[in-house]
Amino acid sequence: MIFYRKHRYHLPHPSEQVQDKLRFITTRRYEDYSVDIVGRLEPDGRFELMHKWGITNTELIENRRAYLQGSLSENNNGSCLEISLRPNIVFVICFYISLALLIAEVVGVSLIPFLSKPVKIIALCCINSVLLGIMFISINSLKKRFERLMQLN
Repeated sequence: MIFYRKHRYHLPHPSEQVQDKLRFITTRRYEDYSVDIVGRLEPDGRFELMHKWGITNTELIENRRAYLQGSLSENNNGSCLEISLRPNIVFVICFYISLALLIAEVVGVSLIPFLSKPVKIIALCCINSVLLGIMFISINSLKKRFERLMQLN
């Protein structure tokens, strides 16, 4: 998947101090609007963070715009945070479906019969651009908020 991002941070702090920062982020009250992140921290150092506000009001599909999963490990100089970021799978599926429709229109297979070919190509390009923008903005905003809260930048 081209939308999956991995990052590694080497910190001079001991893992207990970093885990305290993570605990502070994950145990914030939901009414605290200062940071748009919620998540959970496992006892083994793994954690998952996401945007506070969901796209839909259902749990049948993925509800958040982006997800950050990570793990905390100790090394000889301090601690190491490894994180992976990914967008909502619904956005990714819609992007690839729209891309497949675009490629089909370009090669001459008309799967949407009620519009002219130039209109379909322009509409599918716009849809793909919007979906791509939403995915990258969601991933980057979650990463920036995480870095700011953990004081990584």
